[in-house]
Amino acid sequence: MGAISGERRGETVAVRSDSVQGVESDARLVLEWLRAHYAGGRAPLYPPLVICRQALGGGQCDPRSWGRLWRVLPLLLERGLIEEGQLPQGDPGVRLSERGAQAG
Repeated sequence: MGAISGERRGETVAVRSDSVQGVESDARLVLEWLRAHYAGGRAPLYPPLVICRQALGGGQCDPRSWGRLWRVLPLLLERGLIEEGQLPQGDPGVRLSERGAQAG
């Protein structure tokens, strides 16, 4: 019984490791996209749908890309690399923070 549970734990760790690497990779893609659209001063605010389509979805925002984005945003917020804001129509938006812009 110990060997089976040990193998399962090992598999779980491997899956978690892959998913952490995937989130880190997606975080880099989102940051690169935001930095590429930054021209100095206060960064523009983008709807998450636009970031999903252009940074992660290859022009589309399918459910998988949307899920990837929502795993990345809290991580980048926690690190202080992006900020939340509100678009003129009241929808949520995301922008590159000063720290995120300087790190690039």
